[in-house]
Amino acid sequence: MVFDQSGNLSTVSRHDYLPFGAELLGGPLNQPGSGGRVTTQGYTADSVRQKFTRKERDNETGLDYFEARYFSSMQGRFTSADEFTGGPHEVFGTILSPNSLLYAEPAEPESFNKYSYCLNNPLRYVDPDGHQTAQADALILPPPSVTSLNATRGVLKELANIVIGAGNVSADFGIPGTKHIEPYRANNMAEGMSMVVTRDISIFGGFLTGKPQAGVMIEEAEAPAVIAGEVGNAQAATEGASTLRPGPNAAGSIPARGSQRNFTTAERETVNEIGRVSGCHTCGTKNPGTKSGNFVLDHQPATGVNVTRSPQRLFPQCLTCSRRQGGDVTAWKAGLPSNR
Repeated sequence: MVFDQSGNLSTVSRHDYLPFGAELLGGPLNQPGSGGRVTTQGYTADSVRQKFTRKERDNETGLDYFEARYFSSMQGRFTSADEFTGGPHEVFGTILSPNSLLYAEPAEPESFNKYSYCLNNPLRYVDPDGHQTAQADALILPPPSVTSLNATRGVLKELANIVIGAGNVSADFGIPGTKHIEPYRANNMAEGMSMVVTRDISIFGGFLTGKPQAGVMIEEAEAPAVIAGEVGNAQAATEGASTLRPGPNAAGSIPARGSQRNFTTAERETVNEIGRVSGCHTCGTKNPGTKSGNFVLDHQPATGVNVTRSPQRLFPQCLTCSRRQGGDVTAWKAGLPSNR
């Protein structure tokens, strides 16, 4: 339901959506819309562009802007793949070789589909920024408490959980002399991230080698140990300037016409020229990292945190920092520590 500044019920407009975002429209009394919805109930067109889950809908294409990528509510899927960054494995990016499988969740087969919305289960999950699900977003942007000690504890807990899990299977089948034991749980986000990475190494190792998980656990013990020992360096490599404000390399910008992203050719060319001279305003790289070779036009202050609707300016930003900004915004909204 959408109210104007008067709060008068006579001017209220209503919007209902199917689980994947397609809007249920109303009709006249003699020809009601979906589910008997009629215009006299408030199901009328308005100028509000924030539609499904409060995301801005492009009037021309009908696509919803989910910060990291665009979503097609008519198709029930994103229009581009989820090149997920900022999650738990990103912290270990300097140690683990690039592997897209590690960004999927073995227990969630739908996570292998990089175009799906909320693991194709929107009644259970939400997607605040176009990356994975709300549960995955809870692990985005680790706080400064990530230490080698916490990482080591997480690795050891997950290795123990693999053994406990094998024993619990026997107990569940009623094998004499066995009993069910509760697995270890993470006490903080650092332990949780280490446990996720260790588990995935073990599971995917089993998939690729055909060995049982316990055997992979022993054979691959060196990898988690390296992760634990090098996590401090990995964290330092992923920490950088905040994406929620103009970065240390912000040498130039242009005024933004608003928070919308329907940029003109002139705006793109001007920001590209600034980027070619000074680079990404956040990290300083002069390589945009985009297929088009254009810099991302970044609104500052970042739209997701600009609650006072302050005037914004457009800065050149690389694709990597733009993706990280989605996690920064999510962390800011959740009250998690981040590089602000």
